[in-house]
Amino acid sequence: MADGPSPAQLSRVLRYHLNELGALNAHHDFEHLTRHVARARLYSNILPATGPVSAGGDGGRDFESFRTNLPLPLTANSPFVAQASGTREVVFACSLEKRIEPKIKKDVKSI
Repeated sequence: MADGPSPAQLSRVLRYHLNELGALNAHHDFEHLTRHVARARLYSNILPATGPVSAGGDGGRDFESFRTNLPLPLTANSPFVAQASGTREVVFACSLEKRIEPKIKKDVKSI
């Protein structure tokens, strides 16, 4: 007996809902979702990228890490430090665009 949907079933459901986000022009919702997934799975020190609109806004970044400069390990069991990027700056770009290659090239050039 299975404990939930198979990977193939889950993939179909996710593809359907991602397509719906695009149809609803919900790219900001998608950015928030991907940021939260990245924070949970990759680095604890991730925030939305922001910047003055007159200076190019987020510079192609949808979210990014901030430098912690915290001594590692901060405490013996610090989940934040254990998953932080430390002094490395990590940037992320995401998109619901169907033609992803030009979007990636544009974002990488901006970043």
